[in-house]
Amino acid sequence: MGHLTHEKALQSAEDMCIEEGKRRDHAVHQSYVSVLRKRQKELTESEIDVMSTDRRYELNVISNILNEAESENAKQMKLEDFIMGNMGSDVSVVVPGKENKRMMKKFLHQKDSWILGEIHRLKEQSSDGFKKTEEKLLQSVLRCII
Repeated sequence: MGHLTHEKALQSAEDMCIEEGKRRDHAVHQSYVSVLRKRQKELTESEIDVMSTDRRYELNVISNILNEAESENAKQMKLEDFIMGNMGSDVSVVVPGKENKRMMKKFLHQKDSWILGEIHRLKEQSSDGFKKTEEKLLQSVLRCII
C-alpha cells in the first residue's frame, strides 16, 4: 500500500508542475518551487489528525523535493558567488533590462527542470525499491514452497 501511495504522491507533484507549465503559455507563471510550496502550505494547514494517508505521503514527498531543491540552490549559489568573485547573486545590479529578464527566465527554467528531474529520480528510486521488495517477497514465498 505504501508504495502505491508514494507513487501517487509523486505523480501528483509532477502533475502540479506540468499543469503550471501549460499555464505559462497563456499567462504570468509561478516557478514549480512556488507551486509546490503553495501545496505544502495547504497540506500543512489542514489538521494532521484528520489528514488521509494519501495527503500525508503527498506532504512528505513535496517536503522532500523542496528540501532537496533548497540544498541544490545553496550549492549553486556558492558556485555562482565563487565564479562571480563574490560579487553576489543580484543579477539586476550587473545586468540591465531585457537581458536581466532573459537571465531570470533561464534561471527559472533551470530550477523547474531540476524539480521535474528530481521528481523523476524519486519515481525511479521508488520503483526500484518496490521491485527489490517484490523480489525478496517472491524468494521468501518460493523458499516456503520448496
